[in-house]
Amino acid sequence: MATKDPASIAQCVEILNIPIKRAPVSEPCYLDPPEVAAILAQPDRSTLEGMRDHALLSFLYNSGARIQEALDMCPKAIRFDSPSCVRLTGKGRKERICPLWPETVMLLKKLLERQPRAPDQRLFVNRYGEPLSASGVRFRLIAYVKAAAETMPSLQTKHVTPHSFRHATAVTLYRRA
Repeated sequence: MATKDPASIAQCVEILNIPIKRAPVSEPCYLDPPEVAAILAQPDRSTLEGMRDHALLSFLYNSGARIQEALDMCPKAIRFDSPSCVRLTGKGRKERICPLWPETVMLLKKLLERQPRAPDQRLFVNRYGEPLSASGVRFRLIAYVKAAAETMPSLQTKHVTPHSFRHATAVTLYRRA
């Protein structure tokens, strides 16, 4: 507006100085350990997709990784020897090392045995061997949460996303401290 009508610059400044109304921020959704267990019980681990989904969701819960950090992970980023850990590259190319639980290491090893990947190839791929997308994970997770809600009614009222596993990790670690 100011470029088309320079005489109205003062009025534009006044409008821009009006404070933006802030909406209340809802609390983040996190999962309790029994809810995580109910969701992790849903993938059919006899299939490659179910094994992959179980390993991915377990990894998210173990590491507290963002979904894209997990989807970008390659086998070379994982240290399988004790102490097991993974090198994650996050926002702004920041790197961090996360310890891995023995159960998670076992799941990742089994996934690599069933679906070998080169050290620099992404670990979590779709049925065509292409890197799994975040929207693909969200789609699968919705189905698992819906199935898990039958045995865990508290899941019916929660908006569960891959990021919920990150919050669940933080809450679980806080409670243990």
